[in-house]
Amino acid sequence: PVIWKVKSWPGGVSSRPVLSASGDILYFGSENGELAAVRTSDGSRLWTYLARGFLQSSPTLSPDGGRLYVGSNGWQLHAVNTTDGSRIWVFDADGVIRGSPALDARHGRVYVGSWLGTFYAINTTDGSVLWTHYTKSYTEKAIQLSAAVTPDGLRVLVGCDNGFLYAFNASTGDELWKKKVAGSFRQSSPVLSPSGEVAYVAPGAALTALN
Repeated sequence: PVIWKVKSWPGGVSSRPVLSASGDILYFGSENGELAAVRTSDGSRLWTYLARGFLQSSPTLSPDGGRLYVGSNGWQLHAVNTTDGSRIWVFDADGVIRGSPALDARHGRVYVGSWLGTFYAINTTDGSVLWTHYTKSYTEKAIQLSAAVTPDGLRVLVGCDNGFLYAFNASTGDELWKKKVAGSFRQSSPVLSPSGEVAYVAPGAALTALN
């Protein structure tokens, strides 16, 4: 049986909700641009934050539970206070941000890519840009999905529509390597092994493991 239902109108919910560590609050974004917090006990709404453009990016919750990071189709990355839904900062990108932000809270960095092929490392404190990298592909250049950060925070990997998987130095943004994989990174984000030494990707019809 249905326990409760929360309507999002106009627009539906096209991204994965995120649950608080305590399990009593659920955060979700919707296509009407709302990021909302509701009680899991009864679905009652605690707060609503309005972003520019609809939200296909699933929110990313900080380890301490105090912040949410979410990208929008309005070309922005938002940092939101989970206590009351207030804005902490907003970063303006050069295109749509669809993938969920990849957070390295220990080093104070959050990573997102845009549909114009720019990959950003953003300072979690104030939303300033630490470094950027453009994929330099004139066709199928969008970065539509989430990046993956190695457990030590030294490298970050992201796939692009051009079929390449990129690895960057997380501190400087220097490109360490790129590997052409059959297919396009439109549906599947890279997953790292616990050691961070193996990346599993499935951009096409096959699952590939890369060192």
